[in-house]
Amino acid sequence: MIHLCQAIGPSSQVPITSYDQPPFHPKDSSYQFDTNLFMGLSAQNDIVQLLKSSCPDCKMFLQKEGHRKTDDLIHFKLCCNHYPIIHSRSDDYFDDNKFTKHNVVRQRLKQSSSKGNSAWERMKNYKLKNNKTFKRAIDRRQNGKDPKGKSNNKRTVSVRSETNARRCHMNIQFYYHIFNESWHLNSKSNLTHSFHVRQPHDATSMNKSDLNEAQLKTLSVLFERGVAPSIIAEAMTSSVKESGGKSGEFLPSTIKNIGNQERRAMEIIKNIDSNWNIAKRTIELLNE
Repeated sequence: MIHLCQAIGPSSQVPITSYDQPPFHPKDSSYQFDTNLFMGLSAQNDIVQLLKSSCPDCKMFLQKEGHRKTDDLIHFKLCCNHYPIIHSRSDDYFDDNKFTKHNVVRQRLKQSSSKGNSAWERMKNYKLKNNKTFKRAIDRRQNGKDPKGKSNNKRTVSVRSETNARRCHMNIQFYYHIFNESWHLNSKSNLTHSFHVRQPHDATSMNKSDLNEAQLKTLSVLFERGVAPSIIAEAMTSSVKESGGKSGEFLPSTIKNIGNQERRAMEIIKNIDSNWNIAKRTIELLNE
């Protein structure tokens, strides 16, 4: 995709390494995608995935999908994920010392009197249990903000721009020619990124592909022994960093998904149905 840079910009031209290009292109286009690979409107997903892979460090999204540019052209536009703006939540919808918004219907908890009922009857009916079990909504916003007004509970870094002036205007535009059923790159695309949020070096998540065979077996054993996913995540993160020198960390949810995948794979090998209950699974394992 590097050679396509020649087809983008005010002085765009047909890339030197391009072959089988038509003698004429639509307006604002100097490159036609290979018609043997991308032909017809059904090739839209393939085109989108190809253009997204051209910028591996950016997660682009399709902003304009199927916008009719002219009678014979349909316009598509992929934008950088740093293009959207953060919409700050207004506190005008809230009252002081209240967690819910205005005009929210309250849920009424029905309580029954336990007078004249035995302890056994109170245990059977959850409405007759001790009143201390009922929960109340707590305003977590009272002491949950730092002096700058940001929540202490926020654990992720938003990639959205703070203002309209700090947007990243990187985008890739392309056309679909209705009559020829061909796809064309728009020369008005912009390949320059700007105003990206600086992220820490370790602010990346690891996945199953970062584990070698020995580490994957260790993860499966720990998961089957009931070790908490958070503890396994710390152990696997340290192991991968020491062995491969990679940066990042495993999330507990990722460890849980990997553990369930390995468990399901072993069940398939042992001819155990996922719909069986615990008793039937145990019997099948004992029969082995």
